[in-house]
Amino acid sequence: MSPRRDEAATRAAIQEAARELFRRFGVKKTSMRELAERVGVAVGTLYLYYPSKDDLVFACVQRFQAAHREAAQALLASQAPASEKLRDYLLHRFRAAQETRQGTPFAREVTEAVLRVAPNRLEEEAQAMLATLRALLEEGARRGELGLEDLDGDAQVLLCAVGVFFPTALSPIPREPEEAQLLAVVDWFLRRWRERA
Repeated sequence: MSPRRDEAATRAAIQEAARELFRRFGVKKTSMRELAERVGVAVGTLYLYYPSKDDLVFACVQRFQAAHREAAQALLASQAPASEKLRDYLLHRFRAAQETRQGTPFAREVTEAVLRVAPNRLEEEAQAMLATLRALLEEGARRGELGLEDLDGDAQVLLCAVGVFFPTALSPIPREPEEAQLLAVVDWFLRRWRERA
């Protein structure tokens, strides 16, 4: 294995172990020593890769963003109808958000740590979703599947309409959003756009 590939593999292993430990014990109680032991590197080596826990949290954020981009690109490249891709995309994002929010008793602490090191994270996520929604709607219009009056406006309204289904661990919510409700909202939009096609 080349030194560069070995370094990338070590970084990936550190990030994966950090994600697991942050979710299991919280960011505050996860020590760099424990993390180094989990990965099988010396503590000094760990600090060469990530000088602080905040650097590691930020790296995990970047990894999450990259996974979102890759999943969106793979979906956009598929040959499925645009309406099917739109449903699949929002369902995938819904499940990822739900797992982030419910998958650990430390969701609030992890979210606070993320927003401390990446204060624009929520806005960046919204912009990434908006760009993907726009691309999917544009494809649907180009293929003649969806009749849109205003591509940018329709994408923005759709994002606003589904936004309630993506609360963070910091959001006060009376009850958890449901997958079926999200799909009902998406299907409502799709029916209108198909009627205009």
